[in-house]
Amino acid sequence: MSYQDNVVTFKGRIEAGEKIEAGDWMPDEYRQAALKFIEMHANSEVMGALPEREWIPRAPTLRRKLSLTVLPRSSAAT
Repeated sequence: MSYQDNVVTFKGRIEAGEKIEAGDWMPDEYRQAALKFIEMHANSEVMGALPEREWIPRAPTLRRKLSLTVLPRSSAAT
């Protein structure tokens, strides 16, 4: 199969709503765009938890500190 045939087959799978896995063939441009999107999403998850860490030591009680750790933990875990 030529590169162009693979692209046509790939686009057909996308239009049919098929799930594309990492090991499946995909055009280089698509793979690079998907990797960039995944990297941006991962960075936003990590960066989303960082502002909250400033408030944890300032909480007046241990109970309040524990409640403040929930948000960064849940942001980092997803």
